[in-house]
Amino acid sequence: MGTCMYCRSTDGPFHREHVMPQAFGTFEPESPILRDCVCVQCNNFFGGALEMPLSRDSLEAVLRLRYGLKPASEWKDLRYKQLKLKVLEPGPWAGATVILEADRTGNGIEPVPVAQAGFCWTGSSTWDWVLEEEMNAERVAPYRDAQGKLGIRVCGPSATDHKRLIETLARCGIKFVKQGDLQAPITTDGTVGIQIETEIDSAIFRAVAKIAFNYVAWAHGSEFVLRSDFDDARHYIRRGKEPLLRVVKPDKNPILSNDSRHFRQTNGHLVVFDWNYSQRGLLARVSLFNTMTYLVLLCPDYSGIWRDNLRTGHHFDIESRTVAPIQSTSLIPVVLRASYLAGKQAGLIAARRRDG
Repeated sequence: MGTCMYCRSTDGPFHREHVMPQAFGTFEPESPILRDCVCVQCNNFFGGALEMPLSRDSLEAVLRLRYGLKPASEWKDLRYKQLKLKVLEPGPWAGATVILEADRTGNGIEPVPVAQAGFCWTGSSTWDWVLEEEMNAERVAPYRDAQGKLGIRVCGPSATDHKRLIETLARCGIKFVKQGDLQAPITTDGTVGIQIETEIDSAIFRAVAKIAFNYVAWAHGSEFVLRSDFDDARHYIRRGKEPLLRVVKPDKNPILSNDSRHFRQTNGHLVVFDWNYSQRGLLARVSLFNTMTYLVLLCPDYSGIWRDNLRTGHHFDIESRTVAPIQSTSLIPVVLRASYLAGKQAGLIAARRRDG
């Protein structure tokens, strides 16, 4: 009889559990799957409470569309609660908030401005964009009675949006004379740079921790992660109970030794597992699309026999849809300073290269 590695129930029934959520790709000949070790209640909870936010309201959610793991036709599934996209290109649209929609071909995505107004003082090049839902007398008060000193731009998906915004501004005491129409952002290669701003909340962190936990169970067996050493991480993932030692921390450093903050060899997913620097705890690193790296402290103080064969890593190639081991010489070990090991959330993170 199986045991759920998250709630320890033996009652079942048990669902198969994908190591990498299907929203982030399926891999051949068979995606890594856990069997008879995650109960149906935990499986259902994870799908709605953790995987949904990760796949629809995060940096990684945008990259699903960018790399075709989610069809462009399903652009409406993106949520913009924790996520905000802004035009990065210099020019009249710089800083404007956009959402992503399918382009004319239906196969790609393009940025579309939401209803908003921009304000810029004469002589300045910085625009203050105010979304329609933020627009009130108090928010735009600095721009009242500024005729001749202020430029105003109104944009939105349709002429109806433009008219409504102008009426809202008038009610807030701001009237202006139209002088022209904004043209779409122009770049040399036909693309538009977008800045992605996102707040990473507990649901995202827990979803990432679950990927790491699943991976270790797949690589080393579910009996291994059922050890009490993993209880802090287990309870954090299933119940949201944050232990004294923080389980998940974002890190800008890449996982692969030949990568840098500005260059990545792959856009595939990376998951690795190893001892931490003190050789006492067990640490995983997860990077979806090889962008943001998340450090996952699965076990701060392992009570079992020290083993040198725990170090594992896999590359989930989203182009070939295959999964392959990562050679240990390709990894950058993570150094966690003592302040992190002591449980201080402000602990510093550094990286160093080590052969072998």
